[in-house]
Amino acid sequence: LAKFLIAEGYKNVKVYAAGMPNWKKAGFETTKRKVIAPQEKADKKIEIVHGVAKGVDEGSVDGEWFKSKLNKLSSNLQIVDVRPKADFNTGHLKGAINIYAEEMSPKEFYKALPKNKTIVISCVSGGRALEAWMKLNDANLDVSKIFYFDAYIDCTNNQCKIEVNEPLD
Repeated sequence: LAKFLIAEGYKNVKVYAAGMPNWKKAGFETTKRKVIAPQEKADKKIEIVHGVAKGVDEGSVDGEWFKSKLNKLSSNLQIVDVRPKADFNTGHLKGAINIYAEEMSPKEFYKALPKNKTIVISCVSGGRALEAWMKLNDANLDVSKIFYFDAYIDCTNNQCKIEVNEPLD
């Protein structure tokens, strides 16, 4: 994101090296927040589309729902990690395949995705996953069965710690 903002002409761009989870723990704001009462969460109706619960943000999967289902995902669903191969090899979600989307055109990326599956795009912070989904959507490709997982993911020794990001909306 910092590289993009600099390329767009922004001058005072900073990267918070400790990452989003530490930023939140410090109590700093991230996006527009709406505090949801426990009862509201319990009453929230989940919309299932192509086997996944839709998130609040366009194209997203409901992060908490997806996190809770990771160990029992349908065989119709494929997680696609869009980071470079070396990053993927340091740790990734169980069952994920690697397609480095950043250097591909939208059509190349779309063609590389598994067919006849619902796709959930992931990375380690949600940013590249969103960017990959937007690349497809902006190119007017069919994203009706393609979603992105907006979460901070830290995988080491086949164990993943996941902190779902709050919706941007």
